[in-house]
Amino acid sequence: MLRESSSPVNAILPEYGVCILESHHFRFKFVRTVIQDYLSQLEKEFFLEERLENTAARLGMSLRRFTTHFRTQAGRSRHQKITELRIAHACRLLSEPKRSVIGIAFECGYGDLSSFYRAFRKSKKRCPSGYRKQLALTSENASTQ
Repeated sequence: MLRESSSPVNAILPEYGVCILESHHFRFKFVRTVIQDYLSQLEKEFFLEERLENTAARLGMSLRRFTTHFRTQAGRSRHQKITELRIAHACRLLSEPKRSVIGIAFECGYGDLSSFYRAFRKSKKRCPSGYRKQLALTSENASTQ
C-alpha cells in the first residue's frame, strides 16, 4: 500500500522498503519491477484466488494502472495469464494417468469442474480426457519407434 512520507516529493512502499522519487522515469521503472515480481509470484501461486481489485491495492496501484501495466508486460490480461498458467499445469498433471481429472481441476485452482472443462477446451481444443488420450497415443508411438 502506497503512503505519503513527510516530504511531498517522496512516497514509501513499505512491503518493498523503497523510497520513490516522483520522477516519471523512476516511477515507471519501479512499477515495471513490481509487475515483474508479481508475475514471478503468479507463476508459483496461480491456483490461489485473489480479486483483481485486491491485487492492485496490495501492490499500491489503482486498478486501471495495474491492468494497463500488467497487460503491457505480460502481453495479455491477468485473467488470461492465470488461465494460461493453470492449463499448462493441468497438461503436466494429465500426463500422470493415475491422477483424476477432478483432482487436477481443483489443484489448478478451478472451483468447479465445468469451469475447468470450459477453459481447457477453449485452450486445447479438446477436453482433458481427450488430451490425456492423445498424450498416451503420442508416447506409445514414440516408444514403438
